[in-house]
Amino acid sequence: MRILFLGDVVAEHGRDAVKELMPQLIEEFAPDFIVVNGE
Repeated sequence: MRILFLGDVVAEHGRDAVKELMPQLIEEFAPDFIVVNGE
């Protein structure tokens, strides 16, 4: 099982970065489960 964990996503800039990069991360790492720690 592959888990993708992203920590310390802060404010609108952090959310925007995650939204932009998530498709690429999913394609590259093919995670089964994704955890995002938002603050």
